[in-house]
Amino acid sequence: MTKIVVTDGYSYPGETFDLPKKVCEQYGFDFEILNCRNEEELAEQAKDADGLLVVYSDITESLLQKLPKCKVVVRFGVGVDTVDMDACSKHGVLVCNVPDYGVGEVASHAFSLILALERKVALYDRAIRSGRWDDSVGYPIKRLKGQILGFVGFGRIARQTAEYAKVFGFDIVAYDPFLPDTVFEENNVKRVNLDELYKISDVISIMVPCTEDTFHLLNTEAFNKMKDDVLIVNTARGPIISYDDLVDALKQDKIGAVGLDVIEGEPLKDTSMEIFSFENVVLTPHVGYKSNESFADLKTKTAEAACKVLSGEKPFNILNKAAIETAKAYK
Repeated sequence: MTKIVVTDGYSYPGETFDLPKKVCEQYGFDFEILNCRNEEELAEQAKDADGLLVVYSDITESLLQKLPKCKVVVRFGVGVDTVDMDACSKHGVLVCNVPDYGVGEVASHAFSLILALERKVALYDRAIRSGRWDDSVGYPIKRLKGQILGFVGFGRIARQTAEYAKVFGFDIVAYDPFLPDTVFEENNVKRVNLDELYKISDVISIMVPCTEDTFHLLNTEAFNKMKDDVLIVNTARGPIISYDDLVDALKQDKIGAVGLDVIEGEPLKDTSMEIFSFENVVLTPHVGYKSNESFADLKTKTAEAACKVLSGEKPFNILNKAAIETAKAYK
């Protein structure tokens, strides 16, 4: 019988997998939760699996060589940083993600970080808790209306965040080389190149996937092109911002404030790291996508994608579409 497994169920502590189990059973497929912590365990325990549902497990060339039955890999989430796409295509394994499960959640979290920086919410809270009732603590507060909010990447999450920002009077610009002009026109957003976005933006929101092209996209060179009081929010992937260059820019007062739901090297457990020494940094633990409803959607849609592929369907969220013709699932 066709079998689908969760590779690393322990990565979602306290969570059940009743929803993906129900989906698999509706398709007549077996379902199992594994707790594999390395490639050796995964290769052994998933050797009879047709589909892998992945939280954080690395899907590598060497692993796929040991899993000849595997036909589809689906990531619980949007990013596929841990999946070797070329290796999957080579082995006839289709890769899917779930790009539409938490759009509203990430957008609202991004804008919450923007407001927290703009209004110095966390900074005031820390000051009061330390015995300082002082409205002048930190950097100056500016009126929101008329500020320029620049989006690096203008996909569905960025577009939703832009709608929130417009209500508060922000002027919106965006950079995205992969979208047609009509997307910007339909959303009443000015299209700019990256250098111009850095130069004119009062607030910059990072909304791109982490790829070879976007790795350390925000580095010393980029920071030097920005306003010295710029506010930066990252709800995408940590390595898009160079941690070392960010710390240097903060030391040199080249950045007004930063809100990070993701950060290079996460999870952060060493509280002696320099990033914790800056009052103008707000951190959250990669939770932008979270709500009870979005998590239920995520688990359901992850299983649905795998089941559709293994049933001969071609869901919209296949990422390596060029591999469809040679995919093992359709032979």
